[in-house]
Amino acid sequence: MTTKNDKSRRVRGLVGAVLAVTGVMGLGLGGPAVHGVPNQYQAASGIANNGRIAVFVTGATLGNTIVAAGTGSQTQVGVNRAMITRAGDILHQPDMNTVVVLPVNGAPRTVAAPAGCDGGNFVLTWARTARSFGGFVACGPSGIQPGFWQWAPTTGVAITYVQPNEWFWPTGSDGTGITGRLTRGPEMFAAVWRNGSFELLASGGTNAGVDHVVGLNHYIGYRIQASGYGIPVRWLNGVATDLMVPAGKFGAVLGVNAGGDAVGYVFDNVTWRLSSYVWRADGSVFDLGALLPGEYSVASGINSFGSIVGNSAPVGSEQEAYIWTPKSGVVRIGDMSAPKATCWMRNGSRSNC
Repeated sequence: MTTKNDKSRRVRGLVGAVLAVTGVMGLGLGGPAVHGVPNQYQAASGIANNGRIAVFVTGATLGNTIVAAGTGSQTQVGVNRAMITRAGDILHQPDMNTVVVLPVNGAPRTVAAPAGCDGGNFVLTWARTARSFGGFVACGPSGIQPGFWQWAPTTGVAITYVQPNEWFWPTGSDGTGITGRLTRGPEMFAAVWRNGSFELLASGGTNAGVDHVVGLNHYIGYRIQASGYGIPVRWLNGVATDLMVPAGKFGAVLGVNAGGDAVGYVFDNVTWRLSSYVWRADGSVFDLGALLPGEYSVASGINSFGSIVGNSAPVGSEQEAYIWTPKSGVVRIGDMSAPKATCWMRNGSRSNC
């Protein structure tokens, strides 16, 4: 019998694992799946437009492993944090002082934290392309200084420090500014760093943050309601619009595509049930439910062709990764071969699948 405490643990584990790798991890699994393998855990967090699927696998015999399947298969072991871009480039962080870029084409590149960050935090938190990425820092020549970093081919790593009473967690770039969550005292704001200062985005809530960038002046994040629960928000040209969540529930967006479609989950605080949700750019909303047999699921990534990846926790089994397409429905990622992983996007069309 599943108790409420069991459900609480599974929900926290499912959501926490996805939030810890938002946007990312990398690997397509080949061969037949062994469902519910003890101590083997899957977390799909992104699918690129070229069909590369990002899945994180951990287990007693695997360690923490990512494999980029599809275009240019690659494997990395000992990964702590990784991201996949819309083009399919993989970026991962093997330690707190290094970021490794695995582009779809070309040789891997290593980016090291600058002098003064040793012993501090140098965290990869966003990746737009293999040539545009950055993250959070808490380090500096005069001690632990909060700020953010960006990497560019011509300048290398550049750090921008913020005020001592501010903490800024960058989550993306639209090409003109860096988006994220800005904390000042007890409050958190959805903010954009642009032209040397922060622009605060209207949210309709006391605490909010930007988690994803769709495009120029088009962001998706969250705000905290008076009830204390979060609700997804879309900012388009400075105007905030709540994304629909059923009354009495709360939700979050975990992935977006270039067209403004968003995926994530809705949580029912009464039944302790997580359901995968899709919020389309045209305003329509779809509840994908649990998808795989089980009680809980979250959708964590979507590409420009509408293919969705996510994770489901069947009753009594370890978490499994899935892919859902409009044509094929839901498939366990472990049930498909590597060539099938690229089929969904071949030639920019789903018709070949």
